Amino acid sequence: PPPPPPPPSSLVKLLNKDSKVLAYFTALQQNLEYDVQKWKKRAHHWQQLYEQSEKKKKKKEEEEEGQKLEAKKKKKHQEEIAEKKDREEKNNKKEVLKPP
Repeated sequence: PPPPPPPPSSLVKLLNKDSKVLAYFTALQQNLEYDVQKWKKRAHHWQQLYEQSEKKKKKKEEEEEGQKLEAKKKKKHQEEIAEKKDREEKNNKKEVLKPP
């Protein structure tokens, strides 16, 4: 937003004339600054939690992908062993069927 306009001269006169009005606006400003800092800290806290959550989620997904890849490799290896066994059995049958 654009910067605020300069204070009206009547407000400046009032602040200079009445110390209670000045104290009120000073306290108001301090409370506003306090609230801004409080909400910035909260936002930072939740941002950190969100980022940690996203990192954990990504790590978990990577681990799951790794496990899936390992399972695929294991399955492929088992299929290769089964195919090799089948070929050996077929070769053994052919040798048994050949006449001497």
